[in-house]
Amino acid sequence: MNTLTITDGNNCFELQLNQVKYLLGKNTQKKHELIQMLKLYFNPAKSEYREENNLKTKVLIDNQELNLKRSMLFIVNNEFSLNEECKLGTRSNLSKYFEAKLGLTDYWETINTIDILFESLAEELNEDDEFQVEFNSMNTKQLIKLMNPYYYDEYQKDEYDFSIEELTLLQLKLINYIQRKNKSIENYIVIIDSGLITKSILDYCSNLTNSFVLISTSYLNDEFDLNQIALFEDIVLDLANFDLVYEYFGEQTGKLLTCQEVEMKLYKYIKEKYAKQKVELINDIQHFSY
Repeated sequence: MNTLTITDGNNCFELQLNQVKYLLGKNTQKKHELIQMLKLYFNPAKSEYREENNLKTKVLIDNQELNLKRSMLFIVNNEFSLNEECKLGTRSNLSKYFEAKLGLTDYWETINTIDILFESLAEELNEDDEFQVEFNSMNTKQLIKLMNPYYYDEYQKDEYDFSIEELTLLQLKLINYIQRKNKSIENYIVIIDSGLITKSILDYCSNLTNSFVLISTSYLNDEFDLNQIALFEDIVLDLANFDLVYEYFGEQTGKLLTCQEVEMKLYKYIKEKYAKQKVELINDIQHFSY
């Protein structure tokens, strides 16, 4: 397992994981702090408050600070706007997707042909004219500025035509493509905060390479691995750090339990407290007395 450390000198989160870690529980404030620290680290900004309180964010893997030039952060959530993405802003995932695609050798010949056509146009414009023009050689960023993309699957679609699961999968597909084509990035951190976990989403997460995937959720599906869970309640407890978990049990209960007993208690607790409940509204209401 790897150890992912996120700290600002005041708060510190230490998570042990292979690839996926569930940030499970109802302490949304602590989850918010973790996510904000990651966002700040990858998009540095200054504030008087942080300077006065000597707060400096660091992200480390196995005690080695990340190389920002060779690392990338993606956030998958319901605020993803396909309509905005299609405007191809500098921070949009779709822009990174097309940058990776245009970098393939498959398109070099066509791009060179475009350059030749621009040179030919310049020659025609410059004929018998005091004002001479030339066009910059076409590169990836210039081509992206000329694009006007849209989503098409039998019909043209925009963000209002997608379910939460479809929108989440669309974001993961973009990330997966960028990862496969961009060989310069060593570490990816992917935060999924869409409020929905399905088998399709989890299966797609397993396709992501060189990635730590942090899934913020308040429930789990039936099958889970304790080592993939960090509980966010009155305290933050990474269940992969079993020595620390066992120590907490000893301090709080005063009882000497075996490792197996502690694991069974944790498993039953999570299964009961965080299982996704099937709601049948009218039938459920009828069971309450007044």
